[in-house]
Amino acid sequence: MQIVNPAPHLPVSAQPNESDSVSLAPRLYAPAMPNLYDIFMPLTRIAFRHYFRDITISGLECVPKDRALILASNHPSAFIEPCILASFLPRRLHFMARGDIFIKPFFIKILNSLNIIPIYRFRDGFGKLKKNDASFAEAFRILGAEKGALHILVEGRTKQIKHLEPLQKGAARIAFGTKRLFPDQPLDILPVGITFGTPNTPRDSIMISFGEPISVDEYITQNPDDDRRGITALTRTLADGLRRQMVHIEPLEEEKTVEQFLELDRTIHYHSWAWGARRTRTALNAQQAVAERLASVTREEMIKAKAEITAYTTSLKRHRMTDYAVASNGYLPISTALLLVFCAPLYAVGVAFSIWPVLLGDAIAQKRVKQREFQASVRLALYLVLSLIYLLILTPTAAFLFGPIGILIPTALVLSALPVLYFRDMLVRAIEVFRFRSLSRAARHELRTFRNACLAYLHQD
Repeated sequence: MQIVNPAPHLPVSAQPNESDSVSLAPRLYAPAMPNLYDIFMPLTRIAFRHYFRDITISGLECVPKDRALILASNHPSAFIEPCILASFLPRRLHFMARGDIFIKPFFIKILNSLNIIPIYRFRDGFGKLKKNDASFAEAFRILGAEKGALHILVEGRTKQIKHLEPLQKGAARIAFGTKRLFPDQPLDILPVGITFGTPNTPRDSIMISFGEPISVDEYITQNPDDDRRGITALTRTLADGLRRQMVHIEPLEEEKTVEQFLELDRTIHYHSWAWGARRTRTALNAQQAVAERLASVTREEMIKAKAEITAYTTSLKRHRMTDYAVASNGYLPISTALLLVFCAPLYAVGVAFSIWPVLLGDAIAQKRVKQREFQASVRLALYLVLSLIYLLILTPTAAFLFGPIGILIPTALVLSALPVLYFRDMLVRAIEVFRFRSLSRAARHELRTFRNACLAYLHQD
């Protein structure tokens, strides 16, 4: 399921009035089954806490609690952005998704029950485009009549880069359409930046940042003929606000080089232990500073930076380690070493019972998913679904084999999942430390020299 921007199919000037069918139509996308949103969102929140090692959220105080709201975010993955916002935001969300997934009646009921509204594109056929009138009517109703919150991915396409693509005008057009129907209803657009560390690597980081709300009233006039200019101005303001809430690499042709320096910075701000999302912007500020610094250098300086970081990353690959190993300088705290030794048996048991959904999910994702923007989303969904199936099979099996006490097995499995993952993170880091220690003195010196050269360039004024 790929969430998309409805901009291509909404009129530039949305001017419905009280006599229009939009304002009088009955609710078209009311769920026809128990609302799955309330069931799946807590589960996805748990899944995100396991999939990502570090989740940081900033700017939650900027989210209006009782006003109509459009959340406008960037779109680096297939569907992680809407899911993680719905999981951690203290408001109920609605979403817009491409209409070609609304095919069979059963799946349509499921998608509607997840608060997803279909938007059809030209490639779906002219007949399908007519259905968008009902979808826009539902969006107007959610925002205007219910003071609800609607999430839109304003880049209009999925692209796994740390760079804000030119925005589509769909969010601004829906905002103007809502205001024409409900002129007295306050409506804000909230820029939301989502930045992954390395999105296709489990147990990495994700940063979510909410900007200041943008009041639509400041851009709309009484005259509908002014809507085109207002929509353009609002979209421009939104782009500026969204760029401030994410890591934006410029120029784009240097993305690989800048990303290598960002990875170096992530080691410096590595956070290993968090039971839930952390309320901080420190890591995002640091990543933005790196991107901005490298965007301001001369061509000659960029060539030098590229040479420095390429030499370092090449040496790391040759020794099969990451920057963390060099940053540790071969040091492993005694407390960590003791924890690894004494908890290793428990870890082995936990892995033996819980690894199967992960292995199967990885196998399916690697075989079926070719587009990298979909890999993390599909893998995460597979982990969640397969884990639930596994528990549904394991629970009655354990109860049948061991009686009532067998229920303790799946219970222990669920409770131990996060500690097992944290232990695995420590073990991976410890292996890297010992691998660095095993290198010759000359190899360790070379790696430290390369790293210091990169850091000196990165931190220069």
